[in-house]
Amino acid sequence: MSFSYELKKELSMLVDTPRHCRIAELAAIADHAGEISVERAVFSADNEAVTCAASLILKKIFARSFETEQVSGRAAGKYQILIEDPDICSELVKMLKLPVGGSGISEADRFALLTVKSCCKKAYLRGAFLCAGTISDPDRSYHLEINCKRKREADKAAAAFEALGIPAKSDKRSRYYSVYIKDSEMISDLLGAMGARVSLLELENKRILRSVRGDINRRVNCETANIEKTANASARQIEDIKYILDRGGKELLSNGLDEIARVRVEYPTATLQELGEMFEPPLGKSCINHRLRKIARIAENLREKGGNVV
Repeated sequence: MSFSYELKKELSMLVDTPRHCRIAELAAIADHAGEISVERAVFSADNEAVTCAASLILKKIFARSFETEQVSGRAAGKYQILIEDPDICSELVKMLKLPVGGSGISEADRFALLTVKSCCKKAYLRGAFLCAGTISDPDRSYHLEINCKRKREADKAAAAFEALGIPAKSDKRSRYYSVYIKDSEMISDLLGAMGARVSLLELENKRILRSVRGDINRRVNCETANIEKTANASARQIEDIKYILDRGGKELLSNGLDEIARVRVEYPTATLQELGEMFEPPLGKSCINHRLRKIARIAENLREKGGNVV
């Protein structure tokens, strides 16, 4: 199963919260997957985690069971909770501060009243994510988003993010409004805020593994680049030495240059430090590099003379 699926499954079981948080979460589910009037209420979704969460919350609030039905055909979703008890439906309308008969408070004011406390904003985001959220597998990338059919739901999700100190971005897509975050630390903060401890732990483990793999790759790439640089430099140095010797210019390699040339040719893969350690007393990298540069200048001058030593 995907990371997103497992996260929603975990979130759907988090009902041991205060009543005001349950109402805030149920309000988000109603906003995204509900149709509620004073006579009839339907919670419908393609993901069973949504109706599972709604069923558990309703049971906690009304002290009775609400069964999830699996439906087919042209229904709005594969899983559905149908309530046709006027007393419960009227209570839901009142509890969720839904407008009746076209009258009522604004969506912004309704959201503010339902999420007065910080914990309620977290609960609202939990419900919104259950219904309309997705998260990429942390092994590949970091991306969490909530896709809303209406702008008013996207505005409420964005407001909840902002209130929790998580600066989410918003974008208008072809058929929906998206509120999203791509920063791994922000995603980690959100999972913690929503109460998804198991998924948070898995995310953190994967973040660490990705960081370690990235560090190893950078080190390997750096080492590979250094090896390639050393190999290319060694090849040029040996080419210069052979050019000088092939043209009878051995006498040009005086003052210890001949010994440097011999060691360089004999140990083509050795670093400057390794070459210096072959001498007694050992020579420093700068000394070896200085002498090899002298040999390079001698070869360059010789090439300019057409290879004539005299």
